[in-house]
Amino acid sequence: MTQEESTQEEATQQEAFEILLAREFADPEYFAVHQLTVAAYRLEHPGDSSDHTLALLLDALCAAVDRGLDGPALRRHVAWASSRLRDQPPGPVPRPAGRAVLRVTDVARARDAAEHCALVRRWAAEVREVWRPVADAVVPD
Repeated sequence: MTQEESTQEEATQQEAFEILLAREFADPEYFAVHQLTVAAYRLEHPGDSSDHTLALLLDALCAAVDRGLDGPALRRHVAWASSRLRDQPPGPVPRPAGRAVLRVTDVARARDAAEHCALVRRWAAEVREVWRPVADAVVPD
């Protein structure tokens, strides 16, 4: 992929993410998976995110995917994890080489809230698998 193609791909991904955010903030049924949407996207596009941010996103994604936390329980977990990470910084968080097969652009094609939520959950699970080796080292049991 050329630099120009890579730049265009990133722009397309960003546009799709913005579509998802608009839907989620406009409709509570879509918003049900908002934390997963943000975590999956930010982990797939870490850019210059701090190690603290990546560790927190990864912890939230693991809590949701592995333990089934959502809604208020996930928000409480994220608040707790953020405090823990401030007290015990994670150190360098390596970025995995792979990516999920499902992409934010695929999720943006959802026809309704039920499909949107199902696709976000599937995408988050794929991102979780890509980040598994990192999570095993960074996220406490």
